[in-house]
Amino acid sequence: MKKTLKIKLFFVEKNKGNFKNLNNNINEFIKNNPHLKDIVEIEYFNNDCNKVIMQILEKINNTNKHPIFILIEPWGIQIKKPTIEEIAKLKNPKDIMFNYILEGVRRTGGIAKKKHYGGKLNIKEIKTLDTLLEFIGDDIDIIKSNDKKIMEDYVNSIFTSQDLKVVGYDMKYPDRNDILYYLLYASRKLSITNIVKDIYAKQKEDNQGITLFGGKDYYK
Repeated sequence: MKKTLKIKLFFVEKNKGNFKNLNNNINEFIKNNPHLKDIVEIEYFNNDCNKVIMQILEKINNTNKHPIFILIEPWGIQIKKPTIEEIAKLKNPKDIMFNYILEGVRRTGGIAKKKHYGGKLNIKEIKTLDTLLEFIGDDIDIIKSNDKKIMEDYVNSIFTSQDLKVVGYDMKYPDRNDILYYLLYASRKLSITNIVKDIYAKQKEDNQGITLFGGKDYYK
């Protein structure tokens, strides 16, 4: 007899107001789709993901028979590097969508450069620099590297080091020609990241049009 499909969902949100809205929206969705009650098991965490990540991972069957999808949408750069590393190390077939907030790295990187060149930091700047280092790690040069190199080194140290293929979409500010964040997609299967690359390129073509160098293929 074929086993019944079971899906486990883990939702983590630190902000109390956002957590309440998240809980209400999901409960309403389940109420409107009662057939999901026997299929989906949901756990909520009104907490800092860095504090509960190990508690969550203990509930996951860490085998290649249980595929998982992870959406990481941090508030700025509040998620710590070891947290993402623990996720990337899972044996499960996995797809990870991660919002790399370039604006946050750039802003806090300015404080790191200020300290490096002898500037005096106030208490708030010291805490901000600590947050950056917890996010980026101590193995990446944030002083001499440019924005893209820092991001690429970060991706290599967490994702490609675990044999994950990664593609990214550079999302620009709505009011100026500059990048706000990179929407990264990581998967062990090249066929999956190629599909995502196609989707990203088509979105670029739709938003920005065909260039002198071509459309979707150019953006890819």
